[in-house]
Amino acid sequence: MVPSTIAAVCGLLFALCLFLSVSTVSPVESETDDGLLAEWAQSSLRQDFVLSMTFQIVAAIAFLVFFAEIRHRLAQAAPAHPWRGLVDAASITFVGMLSVSAIVRGAVAFNVEVRDQPLPGADALRLVTAMTDVTMSLVVMPLAALTLLMTGLVMLQSGMSARWLAWMGIGVAILCLIMVLLTMGAFAVPLVLLWTVAASVHLLRSARTSQRS
Repeated sequence: MVPSTIAAVCGLLFALCLFLSVSTVSPVESETDDGLLAEWAQSSLRQDFVLSMTFQIVAAIAFLVFFAEIRHRLAQAAPAHPWRGLVDAASITFVGMLSVSAIVRGAVAFNVEVRDQPLPGADALRLVTAMTDVTMSLVVMPLAALTLLMTGLVMLQSGMSARWLAWMGIGVAILCLIMVLLTMGAFAVPLVLLWTVAASVHLLRSARTSQRS
C-alpha cells in the first residue's frame, strides 16, 4: 500500500512530466533528406529529445507509484471483481509502453549527444520520428484509455464513493478512443492528464479526511 499523499504527489508529478515530455519537442517536419539531416544536426533539437525522454521515463515511474494506490483501493472495494485483473494488466502495460515510447523518442539523440556517436542517415531518422508518433498515438494512448475505462467501471460497480471520478474516467477514455480512431491519439494526452490531476486531488482530500478522523 502506498500512502495516499505520496500517491497523489506522484500523480501530479506524472501529469507534469508527461506534459513537459510532449511540449519540449517541436515536430520534425522536413520532407527532404537534407532538411531532415539539417534539423537533427542542431544540438538544441537533440537536447530537447533527450530531455523529453527523461521527463517521460520519470512520468512512467511516477504513474506506477500513483496507480498502485488506485489499485489498492479497488482491491479493497471489489476484491473479487472479474475486471480488476484487467485494470492491473492495462495499467502495468501502459507504464511499460510509455517507457518504450520514451526510449524510442530519445535513443538517437542520447547516443549522439551523450555518447558522441555519429548521426544516423535520413531513413533511420524518419523511422525514429514515425515510431515516436505511432507508439504514443496508437499504443500508449489506447492503453491509457483502457486503464481509465476499466477503472471507472470497477469503481461504479463496487460502490466506491468517488462516482464523479469514475464517470470522468469513463468519459475521458471514450474521448481518447475516438481520437485514436481519428489518428489523433497524441492530442488526447491532456485528457489523461486532467483525470490524473483530479484523481490526485481526490487522494489528497481523502488523506486529509482520514488524518482528521
